[in-house]
Amino acid sequence: MPLSYGFRHIYGENGGPGAAFHTLRSIHLTMPIIRDVEQLCPEALVLNFTNPESRVCLAISQLTKVEAVGLCDGPIATLRKVGEVLDNTRG
Repeated sequence: MPLSYGFRHIYGENGGPGAAFHTLRSIHLTMPIIRDVEQLCPEALVLNFTNPESRVCLAISQLTKVEAVGLCDGPIATLRKVGEVLDNTRG
């Protein structure tokens, strides 16, 4: 759909125009929780596992004083897949 309007959308939920809308949907749900964290336990470190991970963390850092770290399952899935491929090549 984005390409039909002249936007090349290659990053799914984490980049491009689609990610902007996904970010708005995620932030709408995430920020009330973060506001509670900011008020009740401002020294807490939030571990974000919500996509688009980097954009949600950016919103948290820009809109609050809460510290957040984004967790991504991409490296874990990649290691798992590499393991499968290597195991299959051993014959």
